[in-house]
Amino acid sequence: ATAFKPIALVVEDEALQREYLATLLEESEMGVIQCASAEAALRVLDKMGGCVSLMFTDVNLAGRMDGLELARFAKANFPNIHV
Repeated sequence: ATAFKPIALVVEDEALQREYLATLLEESEMGVIQCASAEAALRVLDKMGGCVSLMFTDVNLAGRMDGLELARFAKANFPNIHV
């Protein structure tokens, strides 16, 4: 049997910071999905939001939606996600 691994969604438009955060979370036994924009994160949430345990987002993101809007959307639509 495979043990359940909680999934973290890391949303950061700066690649080095995104990679660093992903590495830290992976070391804490989490599965990590990385996104460079809120729009990409919305696509992930649409497909598998119910499986995501934690979302870590930068406030200032490239694109039309910032991290605060993304956090509000996630909390409203997926209340089990820790933001």
